[in-house]
Amino acid sequence: MGSNEGDISVGGFGGDGGFVVKVTSQSVIKPSSPTPPSRRRFQLSLFDRLIAVDQYATFLSFYPAAAGEPHAILRGSLSEALSRFYPFAGEIKLVYPEPGLPVPSSSVDCNDRGVVYLEAEANQTMAEFLGAATPPSRRLLEQHLAPPRPVVSSHAQLLPMAAVKTTVFRCGG
Repeated sequence: MGSNEGDISVGGFGGDGGFVVKVTSQSVIKPSSPTPPSRRRFQLSLFDRLIAVDQYATFLSFYPAAAGEPHAILRGSLSEALSRFYPFAGEIKLVYPEPGLPVPSSSVDCNDRGVVYLEAEANQTMAEFLGAATPPSRRLLEQHLAPPRPVVSSHAQLLPMAAVKTTVFRCGG
């Protein structure tokens, strides 16, 4: 994937000028070592199959500025982690049920496709953002700081397992 730039403006909170997040690049991070052929298919449990199609967890973490280039450190760490937690580098393979069957028969294709990694910049410091007079809603936090969720349709065959978006604030955090 190439560069995918775009501004996301969130007015009404986070200071006088509003909060703006600009995606500066998009890439795919692959595991640092390939998944062995014997582990290329990961069968989902019944519980996972019931929620796998449309349930993605969003995690937002705020950290102070660190020494070094944060994106390079995170890309390297993510690549290493994907080797150990190999299903996250794959895709959910959807097999829709026949009429009368209650649950799709889905599995994870551990194909080492990798994880979409978005790099973004914010126009405010973390202190300005978190100390705003009108704090952002959860919906706005997810919409502007989390990676986009995949579009799920009845025609989808493969869905990504994970995506990562890192936003660096003006203060470096």
